[in-house]
Amino acid sequence: MKYLIDSSSIIRVPEVLKYNDENTIILNEIRNELSHYYTNNNEISKYIKKYENNADENIRSYLGKKYKNAGISNVDNLLIGYAKEELNNKNDIAIVTEDKRLIFEASKNNIEALNANEYIKKRDTDNKNSNYKNDSNILVLIRRQKVISNISILIAIFSSIITIFTANNLKTLLYSVQRVLFVLLPITKYVIIVLGTLVIGGLFYLLRSKQRLIYAFIEITFGIIVIVDSITNSNISIINVNNIIKIFGGLYVIIRGYDNMEKGLRELANKKFIFYWEKIFKKENR
Repeated sequence: MKYLIDSSSIIRVPEVLKYNDENTIILNEIRNELSHYYTNNNEISKYIKKYENNADENIRSYLGKKYKNAGISNVDNLLIGYAKEELNNKNDIAIVTEDKRLIFEASKNNIEALNANEYIKKRDTDNKNSNYKNDSNILVLIRRQKVISNISILIAIFSSIITIFTANNLKTLLYSVQRVLFVLLPITKYVIIVLGTLVIGGLFYLLRSKQRLIYAFIEITFGIIVIVDSITNSNISIINVNNIIKIFGGLYVIIRGYDNMEKGLRELANKKFIFYWEKIFKKENR
């Protein structure tokens, strides 16, 4: 709601000018009426000058259709005319005044009128409600972010457990699928391999784009499985180039997993986990 301030309310209660936002409007004619108070009344002068410095764009001239009533002053007619035009434009507006004749004229035209104290009380209540709403929205966002962060970490851990659990049977499963496909579709087996590889790769890329932390856990788990398989399925007394390559390949995958894990934690904006991560790896804060 907008509030049109009359000179009578400023003279009676100068504090009405402390709300120097876009909802507070003063006509140039009102400011001209108060010009002699710049020197005659220090308190009014202080509020007027502060308002002009902070909200000069809210001091306006009204050039629209004038309201005419001989029972009120020319300036009051301008206030009524301005308010009526705002209402016609579907904008809520109230006149803030201590002038009883102006209050009566406003009520005749279905315009809300408030005295200075009512205005201050209403603005304080509105500001309090607005601040409370903003604080509530911030709290909701923080809680939601924490919930998402914790769920993502739990899903990532669960994914790693599933990966480890199925790793022992993975070769048998893949071999069985391979035999079925090759028997049923011997001609198109290479096409199926290529397409299947692209689809699986695309799904993992999508997982990394949407849930980088989960992807990182899977990546690290896979690297560990490769290294463990290379060591357990070979004679460690004999240097085997293939096994060495597998081990370094597994280490590379684990390192990439750590990199994606760090990025995933930063995307979640979880300061607690980021703090411990940087402490463990002695990284400077970014």
